[in-house]
Amino acid sequence: MIQRRDRVPPLRLAVFTRQLSVMVDAGLPLVQSLEILGRQERHPFLARAIFRVRREVEAGASLATAMRRQPRAFDALYTNLVDAGETGGILDDVLARLAGHIEKSVKLKRDVT
Repeated sequence: MIQRRDRVPPLRLAVFTRQLSVMVDAGLPLVQSLEILGRQERHPFLARAIFRVRREVEAGASLATAMRRQPRAFDALYTNLVDAGETGGILDDVLARLAGHIEKSVKLKRDVT
């Protein structure tokens, strides 16, 4: 059974995604960016997922592949877009758009309920 703490709140995912976008755009190495964001993350489940992703990226996996191995943190849409961003060399732009999409989705759900 998936417990509440074993799911990433969409707003936390949006913040992580936006911060990663800024770091990638600034030219920080991906492994270093993931390390920093993992240490700063307050949600324990997301922090563990980020550190697992960092370990796999450090071992040579692509970001999308590493994120696919954390499906309870990063869904198929998220990882497919990250894959497209990596392939096209526009990861920072894709992450920024993805963060915007998640933020709009959170706002819409808030407005509806």
